[in-house]
Amino acid sequence: MQWPGPPPVDAKGFLEMVAHTVSIPEDELKETGKKSFCIVTKNYMNFSIRLGYHFSMIEAYAGENINDNYIKFFFKGGGSGIDRRLRRVKLITEILKKMGFRVSTKEDFIDAILTKYDIPTIERKLEILGKLTAYTKQLDMVLFNDIVTQMYIDEFIKKHMQDE
Repeated sequence: MQWPGPPPVDAKGFLEMVAHTVSIPEDELKETGKKSFCIVTKNYMNFSIRLGYHFSMIEAYAGENINDNYIKFFFKGGGSGIDRRLRRVKLITEILKKMGFRVSTKEDFIDAILTKYDIPTIERKLEILGKLTAYTKQLDMVLFNDIVTQMYIDEFIKKHMQDE
């Protein structure tokens, strides 16, 4: 999967993004410049990434004891208006639930966990999460209604989750 460029933005989405950006307090704006990082060992990984105005974190452990294995996923923020950010939350949430995650949301924050799968399954789910991270980058700017949102959900599932 190639890293996608920015999606085509409608005028309203662009103006909402500009309005949202100028309304962000300076302290929060400085947060967008923080570094992303990745820690990887044989059985553990933590991938924390800032993409513009949103933050995403994937943490996972995959070892021989299935009871210890997990994936945690967090997501927060975006550069568009709240209605479009919430549609992206809906998109991500529906895909995570289809993958078997337990998901809770509050406004534009997602907290999800998947537990007790074997190593190959954890690895496959992590690959899908990587694709989801790339897929949803800047997607909030084009999610102007629920029909479009569902179209993007269906497209991702069709392209990347045939075996789920």
